[in-house]
Amino acid sequence: TSDTFAGLGGVGWVEEHNLGRYYTELLHQQQSPLTQTVADDLDDRLAMHVAALERLAHRLRGPGGRDAAALRQELVDSGLRTMFDGIGIIGLDGLMRVTDRPAGNAPGAPVSLADRDYFKQAVASGRAVISPPVVSRVTGQPVVVMVVPLRNESGALSGLIGATLALARPNVLGRLAQARVGETGYYTVSTQEAGPRYVVHPDAARLLQPAASGAA
Repeated sequence: TSDTFAGLGGVGWVEEHNLGRYYTELLHQQQSPLTQTVADDLDDRLAMHVAALERLAHRLRGPGGRDAAALRQELVDSGLRTMFDGIGIIGLDGLMRVTDRPAGNAPGAPVSLADRDYFKQAVASGRAVISPPVVSRVTGQPVVVMVVPLRNESGALSGLIGATLALARPNVLGRLAQARVGETGYYTVSTQEAGPRYVVHPDAARLLQPAASGAA
């Protein structure tokens, strides 16, 4: 059996500070006390991840002019690789300026995220956004993306810091897929949309695939 909770990316994007209420209200109506506790804990952890990115954005706030190598070193030195599977700086044109990946593993051509809904929403609102599940244009893997605003000395938006949580890796989302409920139960998370898809599932092959009937 599985304990299923739906919600991530239900309207195309979810602001960090609304995520907890969405999960909690849904689970209070539909799920067991155990699942409510797990969802609340997941929300707290996601909020901590966004807060860590916002602290990094604050440290990077200031005049431009730093070259890509210096910015990459800032990302590497942030220590956030223990929380995320990749971090990068995105320009207001949507181009990925730099990532924390080693130079030899960085994408050859600039990656554009200008058409991604989470990018558009973050630029328009100037606030943190957590994406629905997408296929990464850097790694080709299913991920959830967190983006926070990056500002210059005057406070104007100068770009975004983005970080990914790969759904198949043992991060804050991936570990939930390995958790067990009783002897044989497990947790799944699916999007709440017309065609719900799995965000968390113990079978990695099911990620981003249509959720079973009743999963949403």
